Order: sequence, then structure tokens, then C-alpha cells
Amino acid sequence: MWSADVEAAVAVGRRITSGACFINALVASDARMPFGGTKRSGYGRELAAPGIREFVNVRTWWTLNQPQVQAPTSEYAVTTTTLNTTSTQGVTTMTDTTVAERSARLRDGRTATILRPAQITPRQRGGGARTIPMVSQQVGAKDFLNGITMFGPGAAIPEHFHNCDESVLILRGSAVAHIDGHTYPVGTGDTSFIPAGIPHYFQNASDTEELHIFWTYASIHADRTIVATGITTRIDVEHGTNIV
Repeated sequence: MWSADVEAAVAVGRRITSGACFINALVASDARMPFGGTKRSGYGRELAAPGIREFVNVRTWWTLNQPQVQAPTSEYAVTTTTLNTTSTQGVTTMTDTTVAERSARLRDGRTATILRPAQITPRQRGGGARTIPMVSQQVGAKDFLNGITMFGPGAAIPEHFHNCDESVLILRGSAVAHIDGHTYPVGTGDTSFIPAGIPHYFQNASDTEELHIFWTYASIHADRTIVATGITTRIDVEHGTNIV
């Protein structure tokens, strides 16, 4: 599929039954990735670990309330000391091989990062507010953004809403949270959950001390719409962390 909106293309791809899905790229194969089709395109896989398993037999090891049995390393086997048949508990037992493959697939070539606020230059937001952007696409984030915003005495950002859910944790100071027409006094440790589309803003309740908040947006494509003006801006553009 070809699309300028990669997220939309991925959403369409999830509704298609196929052995592979290529977005903004031609069909190709790579020895590190399994390759194959579904339905009339055949079954089974070649290449990578799944391709190797097409040529081996599977043995299931099942132990219940006994010391864990270690299968020979040449066999693809499942070993467990607990049999969990209740799917609602959401517990899955995997082999060491499957665990390693799942880990590699999820990390998607990314590495972990330690971010230190003291080493990041705050972005001046105007109105007595400044922001330290933390997790963003620049460090490999795929699902969320977060950071710290500091408000001077009595300062606030104009009423706004977002296109995704947001959570705000009060790190320091006290504030008045204006959310959907209601006001709530909040202090250190208090945490909000604000669904997409709900107008809100936090105002520093002190005339002498700063207010520090830690915010998290549930999308790397989060944006802010100012209620009074209707102007919408991406959060990463506001903070200068967008990838051009």
C-alpha cells in the first residue's frame, strides 16, 4: 500500500489477511524475516526462525505442579510448571526461543535511553511557562510523548484540548485544574486522566512558588487546539522535537 498517512495504512493492513504487508515499499524478502502467503498464496513460511521450524518436528512438554522439565536444546518445546487455562487472566508461557523473538520484534531495532532534565534546554512557552520535552520520536518513541512543564507564579497555558488521551502528574507546587467546566485543587502527587477532546488547563495556584507538572500524551502525533482561537499545533512542533 502507498499512503502519506502511515498510521492509516497500518490500520488498513491490519484488516487484510496476508502473509506480508508492505507500506510505501515494493514486495521484497530478507533472510532475517519470514516470508510466505496465506489462502491461495500457500501456507507455511521460509527464511528466518519460522522458516527453519518448517523442517523440524514439534514436541510438547507438559508438566503440572512439578519441577520444570528442561527439554533438549535441539527440540522446540514448551515447558511450564503452571497450567493456566483461564484466558481472562492474560497469562502466556513461551519458550526461550519465542521470548527472544518477541523481544527482538518489539524493540524494532531501537535502544533504551536515559533522559536527564538538567541537561535539556527548556523551551519557552510564553505566559510564564517553559517546557522540557523528554520522550519523543527523536529518541525512538512510537506510542507516547512526555515531558515536564514549569509554570511561574500564577501562570497558566490557555484552555485547550488534545486529539489523544493525556495524563498530568503534579511534581511540585499546587494548582487549580480547570477540566471541562469544573475546577479541582491539586497538589504534589495528584494525577489526572484527561480523555481526548476535553477542554482543560492547569493554573499555578501560588503567587510566589513555581508549579512543575509531568505530562504524558498517548500518541506521538498528539496536538493541541486552543479553545479561544481554534488554532491547532502538533505537540512535537511546539516543543521542537518533531522529525522533519
